[in-house]
Amino acid sequence: MLQLFAEGEAAPPALSEAQTRQAVASGTMKPDEAKVPAAPQASAEKTVELQPEKPRQELPVQRPELPPLSSFARSTQAAVHSLHARWAAEEAAMRRSQPDFDLQNELRSPEMRRLMQLPGMRVRDAYRLAHYDENLRTAAHKCNICHLCLSAEQIY
Repeated sequence: MLQLFAEGEAAPPALSEAQTRQAVASGTMKPDEAKVPAAPQASAEKTVELQPEKPRQELPVQRPELPPLSSFARSTQAAVHSLHARWAAEEAAMRRSQPDFDLQNELRSPEMRRLMQLPGMRVRDAYRLAHYDENLRTAAHKCNICHLCLSAEQIY
């Protein structure tokens, strides 16, 4: 770019054939100037040799050393581990009474997740609250069946 504005007899810039035609057509270059750089450009192309690309060696990734956790972060991390351990123990206890109970599956329910976020909430209590309507219907159905059975016995 600077060569275009250079004073004196400096050689014109090396342009491609298309750029040269455009410069001549726009009047920024004279047609006889366009022929001069062709010879030096051709010799420059002859001297350039392509070297095969060397395969890159992958360097091992060096990860920065993490700073030690603050006491607050350590206590939070310990609390989370303690909570997960408590949930695992409570899940095992729930499976004794309900073998098909799955805490992961239950936590997919927004209601169960909301209940489990409450401080001090136990898995068993959250499960009972989340399934209260269902359990109430089941109990009412069983009571109706028992009531009908008792009524039927009195008739006979």
